[in-house]
Amino acid sequence: QCQTVRPTLNKRMDSLIAQRGVATSDFSSAGQGRVKIGDTVWGAETVDGSEVIHNGDGIVVEGARMNTALVRKSA
Repeated sequence: QCQTVRPTLNKRMDSLIAQRGVATSDFSSAGQGRVKIGDTVWGAETVDGSEVIHNGDGIVVEGARMNTALVRKSA
């Protein structure tokens, strides 16, 4: 029997790590905003809370907390 191991199958947020997307809003001064990854829009926070991200900026997902993507601006 061949069984495929998919450790992120039931951890959808974890599967977003390292994905690239685009900000769909300006992030607040508290570092909160929204991003589109694939065809889904997610709530997001900047990784350190201080990076300025504007609507249309490219982002990379660095982590996840609950249902929030932790992101940084992509280079």
